[in-house]
Amino acid sequence: MAPLPTLFFRYAPAQEGGFIEERKVVTDALPQLPIMLTVDLRIPDRATFILNPYVNQAKLIGDGLEQLRDYFDFTLPAGKIASVTAAEAGQLRRQYDGWEVIRPAQLLVR
Repeated sequence: MAPLPTLFFRYAPAQEGGFIEERKVVTDALPQLPIMLTVDLRIPDRATFILNPYVNQAKLIGDGLEQLRDYFDFTLPAGKIASVTAAEAGQLRRQYDGWEVIRPAQLLVR
């Protein structure tokens, strides 16, 4: 019998304050949700997160980057933005009703 998976991917909006409410976390990689959490059942009070690889790039580049400031560290380029990609995962800690950022993730904004 094969072992059960211990890693699960979840997707969430970037709520203000660097806190993701558990009730807003979903299993579908919807393009309007910029955060992808990786939850390891062996460490249930911690998770890592990166930019959702399925996020709507046009919306993110158009007006969505500022909403990510509580979750991601990034530097805006001097000219027009062409793409936003994940560079390094951040860390989350489980709180009673959600997830709190304890280390921001890194983005490459080009």
